[in-house]
Amino acid sequence: MKTAIVLVLVAVAQSAKFPTNFHKCNRKDPDFDKCTLEAANNGLAQLTKDFPEIHLPSLNPLEVSELKIGAGSEGVVNVQQNFKNCKLYGIDKLRLDNFRFDFEKKVLEGNGFIPEIKKLCDYELNGKVLLLPIVGTGKSTVILRDIKLGAHYNFEEVQKKGKHFMNFKSFTVSFNPDFVSFDFENLFNGDKQLGDNINKVLNENYKEVFADVQKGYEEGFGLVVENILNNLFAKVSIEEAFDYPNAILQFTAKYNAIILIILQKNTYTFTHIKDKSFTKIANNMKTLLIVFVVALKCQAVKFPHTFKLCKRSDPDFPKCLREAAEFNIHQLVHPFKDLRIPGLKPLLIPSLVIGSGKRAVAVEQRFHNCNFHGFEHVLLEKFEFDFKKNTLIIDSHIPEVTKKCDYKLSGRVLLLPIQGEGESTIVLKNVTIAGYFNYETVKRSGKTYLRFVDHHLSLDVSHVYYHFDNLFNGDKALGDNINKVLNDNWSEVFEDVKGGYSEVMNQIIQTLLNNFWSVVSLEDAFGEK
Repeated sequence: MKTAIVLVLVAVAQSAKFPTNFHKCNRKDPDFDKCTLEAANNGLAQLTKDFPEIHLPSLNPLEVSELKIGAGSEGVVNVQQNFKNCKLYGIDKLRLDNFRFDFEKKVLEGNGFIPEIKKLCDYELNGKVLLLPIVGTGKSTVILRDIKLGAHYNFEEVQKKGKHFMNFKSFTVSFNPDFVSFDFENLFNGDKQLGDNINKVLNENYKEVFADVQKGYEEGFGLVVENILNNLFAKVSIEEAFDYPNAILQFTAKYNAIILIILQKNTYTFTHIKDKSFTKIANNMKTLLIVFVVALKCQAVKFPHTFKLCKRSDPDFPKCLREAAEFNIHQLVHPFKDLRIPGLKPLLIPSLVIGSGKRAVAVEQRFHNCNFHGFEHVLLEKFEFDFKKNTLIIDSHIPEVTKKCDYKLSGRVLLLPIQGEGESTIVLKNVTIAGYFNYETVKRSGKTYLRFVDHHLSLDVSHVYYHFDNLFNGDKALGDNINKVLNDNWSEVFEDVKGGYSEVMNQIIQTLLNNFWSVVSLEDAFGEK
């Protein structure tokens, strides 16, 4: 059986980067397989539109200009099926149970499930099905339900301009629907009685009919996926997709509380947090999402010469450490790449979502292109390690944190409707963050590094100021009124989403700590015990 497919995609050799809202994974991560599975499912869910910069088509629908499925092998379907102008609906609902790259064997394997694919095409048939003649041209609908998929793709690596790209060259695909229905319009030049009879025969015998052409459908689906993979990875290099300059670590807690950390080129890194660290916020907020610009690197580094150091042998070590930490943080007006620490003036966060509260705030807050100002002015009342309990105790004060973001809102606040998109400013006055972090020690090359695994911090503020531009499509009277209501009732509004803001602050601090202590050992920082 021969199958041919023409998919409307064109590969170009110029390299490109993943869109920032696509998850990326570091292939050196011990949880790489889990990460790629989650990233693939996340990417599939976004393909309700096309991404031309990386040659990914929309899957809602996927348009295939031509598809030919040859005659079956058992004599049930003795006709070549020629389809044109096809639209395939439902592939965007694919959910993968496995999605695994093996870069040594140069293999991609996956399996998953699609609830339904609806294939709408112009058709041309001339032959026999179940020994009955079938001939016609017109519109056709083929529906496949509850499809179990398995795939094995082989690829080769192609080097271009110092980077490596994947070229997928062969595959094996299994495609097993539980049910198939057929409808071919205009059979026998529009003879309705003959046409209805043939469609009835096809549907009453769908198992035998589909089984005879199953390999054709498997090859057709395999070619569709191969085209998509080759178009994507002709643009996106292995280094861009899977190596340390750009990677992603994702953590999902109960009740849909989500933290995403996107690792970007030439910046800093993030290490594992256990899911339980999200349980408290998950109980209070529907969804919390933060995308934070960091990246990955593994070698040990030394302190910058401008940083203050403290020795554990110093009898005034706790006092020295608090003063040194505060002094060093105040230097973070620009990034220290070797330490994986970004500049804090401002701290850039590409995307931030804080879910609805339980009472006053019945709206999901979506923010993009955020600039956080004020972290560099932190004052530390306490910054103390307990090396026996593996904890870091923090009591800090920030005079003012200003968050400037693009926003999108649609919902209710204090029972009043609020909707709009534009620029926003939220100012938090006299921010107090206090509590402790638990950490684990990791031995590398005879030295001790820290991995902070959870946090127990509280957030308090003395006042919050809100301003959202362009509410209600720029209706100034309505917008001014809502901003006034927010600010007149700032305490009630903030209290309802305080958990979300607390988790944002905690994750920022924990990320910075993990970045730093993954490359600076205790011995280099504080001397030998």
